[in-house]
Amino acid sequence: MCRHGIFLPLIEAAQHKLPIIVRDIPVFREVAGEHAFYFNNSTEPQVISDAIQKWLKLFKLGKQPKSDDMPRLTWA
Repeated sequence: MCRHGIFLPLIEAAQHKLPIIVRDIPVFREVAGEHAFYFNNSTEPQVISDAIQKWLKLFKLGKQPKSDDMPRLTWA
């Protein structure tokens, strides 16, 4: 997969104002910046589960990162 194909789902999620919860890797930080919730770069189920639980706690407080205003490039 090309590098551009990796972050298209992040951009699509932001267009639909959906939460973005992703591994903490440079390309995701480059694309989503402060508009995503990051967790350790791991495939362990417990790490992912913990990240979702942390995001839910932030959501209940209204402090979760929001993708609504994530900047994106356009053809224009």
